Amino acid sequence: MLYLSRINAFKVVLLGLLLSWFIKGPVFYFEYVNETIFVEKVHIDFFPDVFVSPYICCFFYYLPLVTLPILLLRNSLSHRSVSIVTALIFTLSSFVLMQHQSTYNDATFVVSFWVASWLFWYALNIQADESFLKKHARRLGKVIISVIFLGGFIGKCTSEWWSGTALFGIYENFFNHWPFTWLKSEFSREAQQYTLGVLSKVLICVELIITSSILWKDKFYYRVAPCLIFGITFFRGWQILSVIGPLLFLIATIYFLSKERRFESSSDNENLAS
Repeated sequence: MLYLSRINAFKVVLLGLLLSWFIKGPVFYFEYVNETIFVEKVHIDFFPDVFVSPYICCFFYYLPLVTLPILLLRNSLSHRSVSIVTALIFTLSSFVLMQHQSTYNDATFVVSFWVASWLFWYALNIQADESFLKKHARRLGKVIISVIFLGGFIGKCTSEWWSGTALFGIYENFFNHWPFTWLKSEFSREAQQYTLGVLSKVLICVELIITSSILWKDKFYYRVAPCLIFGITFFRGWQILSVIGPLLFLIATIYFLSKERRFESSSDNENLAS
């Protein structure tokens, strides 16, 4: 059985955030934040400059890279303050980008904000009593995951989503991976609309089920919730990992924390000195 120390638990969630944040960089975001947003500038008088400026967007997209040494250096979290600042960097960056008019429509930054908020709470309490930290870290992680999918479920409680009209519009423009490419080439438009109508209802039900996962027993939760969340890749392919990646790393972390017998080694106690 793999047991996670307090420091390693922090690093696992941080790794999930970093991988998910930059996974779409080579195929989209690097060009987008370096060039596109400076050419196709957004100008909305209602929003303050911080949520419109392409320079702000570019800065906060790359800012989490400064947390990379935390993963690579063994004693990088030798002080509690370092973990707090690290988590705060991710929390602030994701908050800005989920509000910024160039990136607000990407759920990557919404999910990253909530998971980074968990990491920030964890950093604040990293020296707390063992039973307190394990108990509340697991509970808070489950609450965050349920709240995220509750938002997705509520957003889809419309006639357009229930009928499949909304998903069909997304499918026509963005679903360019198998089996949707096969569906487009082999079936009539009517058959495609019917299929997407069914899939839309399935997606809504899955999000409702995951929302209720906070009520599940641990044994069932850790077996079923990750499978349901990972199953969402069926709809959007590998790029959706930028959204569900932090959640999967968070679930893995709270799972191993729940199984841990000895929370940290003596060396961890020394490294956690503030």
